Amino acid sequence: MVLCLAVSAFGQPPAKVPARVSVILPDGSSVAGASVLLSKRPAASEARVVGGAGAPAAPAPPVEAKGQGIDEGEYDVCVGMDPNVGILDPCEWPTEAKRLNVSAANTGPMAVRVGVGPKMRIQIEDPGGALRHPREPVGFRPTAIVGVFDGSGFFHMARIVNINRGTYTYVLPVPKGQTYTVHVSAPTVRFTENGGSVKDSVGLPVAVGPADARTEIPIRVGAVGGR
Repeated sequence: MVLCLAVSAFGQPPAKVPARVSVILPDGSSVAGASVLLSKRPAASEARVVGGAGAPAAPAPPVEAKGQGIDEGEYDVCVGMDPNVGILDPCEWPTEAKRLNVSAANTGPMAVRVGVGPKMRIQIEDPGGALRHPREPVGFRPTAIVGVFDGSGFFHMARIVNINRGTYTYVLPVPKGQTYTVHVSAPTVRFTENGGSVKDSVGLPVAVGPADARTEIPIRVGAVGGR
């Protein structure tokens, strides 16, 4: 069972359904430790006038379902997980979008099937401490922007997973069948791409084919000091 969040319903809430959601991998195995965010999609009857006739109501802020359950209806699904697992968050990648239909007639646990993809593992090597502010303690997270632009130009942030003696490791699982641009930048710092020339920011194209067998795609970046 995973932590389940839900968006509160509009008006009078319908019947509550136990918030039991399992995350299932393509091989049929379940994932432990994932968190699920359910964003309720408003029904046509829940529309209200906001700056124009028929404009839909804005969804309420997410609230934790806690043991009491969630309202019936249709939900968009987000899945949060340690990026080292390789799960593709349906909220992060439109091609992985998932929905759940929650009904009081279904008393069993609900399942969300997620995809997995190769992991962009981006390491920033900073032996000179260019990313470390002198007033910050050892082990702090640098103010670097690290992630990838997908083929449509949308930016996806990578998550930092390890800090070890001036080496910062970020990971982002990505879908196959696209060419990405790995981006790394930070205020006042310059970088090298895999030992190449010094630049103000990294913009490294990486192709991931539909049949790409890699589980990890390592990218090495060096921080070389101020601009």
